[in-house]
Amino acid sequence: MNSYKRWVLLEHIGAPDDSIGLHYDLLLEDLCDCRTWKLNSLLILDGPIVEARKSHPHHLNWLKTSGRLVSNGRGWAHPVESGYYKGCLPKALESKPVLVELIGKGFSGILEIQQNFCVLKSS
Repeated sequence: MNSYKRWVLLEHIGAPDDSIGLHYDLLLEDLCDCRTWKLNSLLILDGPIVEARKSHPHHLNWLKTSGRLVSNGRGWAHPVESGYYKGCLPKALESKPVLVELIGKGFSGILEIQQNFCVLKSS
């Protein structure tokens, strides 16, 4: 199925487990929640490869927030970029790469996530 689903890139500041106090959360809508990766730096179109660690699923309401406090005193998160993506995510238990087309307000490109790294290339 190649229907469009939502995505968002959140800047997350003030997380107590963050040594530099800043990271980015990449959320891809998937059924009743969002698959999430913690990125150590900002994802940039045709930029460098970024470390991407799988994180716990996030609620769908993060896809439409303008910014808010993270529960349990874990900082503040606000969107940097958002839009829709086209493509299919591998089944949750599979270790196959993620390869989808992101369509955003500021950029569009092909997102590849594999072996704890991701890259965004021009389409």
